[in-house]
Amino acid sequence: MIEVQGLRKTFKTVTALDGIEFEARDGEITGLIGPNGAGKTTALRILYTVMRPDEGAARIDGFDTVTAHLWMRRVLMRKKRQGNTRRTW
Repeated sequence: MIEVQGLRKTFKTVTALDGIEFEARDGEITGLIGPNGAGKTTALRILYTVMRPDEGAARIDGFDTVTAHLWMRRVLMRKKRQGNTRRTW
């Protein structure tokens, strides 16, 4: 499950994310939709551990993408190499 709570991210004077919240449950298809500049890519970069939020939390299966970022990267890379889209951790 993916949980996003109160994510905020700014770049100088531009606010890319302003407290977004959503939940994506296992086995369900979830999409992020919005206009250009709405923060979709920024949100995904935070989930992929490429970027850190200014505030808020993003968790995948209970693991925080900031505090457990090294572990998350290992899992994501292993899944990418295996071509596996099913949860294996």
